[in-house]
Amino acid sequence: MDILATLIDAYEAKIYPMDPPDPVEAIRFLMEQQGLTRKDLEPMIGPRNRVADVLNRKRSLSIDMIRKLHARLGISAKVLIKPSRWQGRLSGFCFANGFFSAWTNTSVTLTDV
Repeated sequence: MDILATLIDAYEAKIYPMDPPDPVEAIRFLMEQQGLTRKDLEPMIGPRNRVADVLNRKRSLSIDMIRKLHARLGISAKVLIKPSRWQGRLSGFCFANGFFSAWTNTSVTLTDV
């Protein structure tokens, strides 16, 4: 019976792979499950305004934040490292609407920096 369950798990993982959840959604889910508030996240993320920026997807998680969230809350680093699903859309929106038009025809190399 254990072999059958293992085979089914392997089959489902191959045929129906699941992407890791969005980092902000994972943090919010854990907050809800453990009854945490934004204030509880301050030791891991930083001051109140930084916590708000992260939860509102205005700021990405830093490596230090990821380490602390992983160590203290047990959220998988693989989940936290993944870019928020809104980050790619925001940059695409900005390019599409000409916010970065000054840089579209330039090339910067390491020697330029």
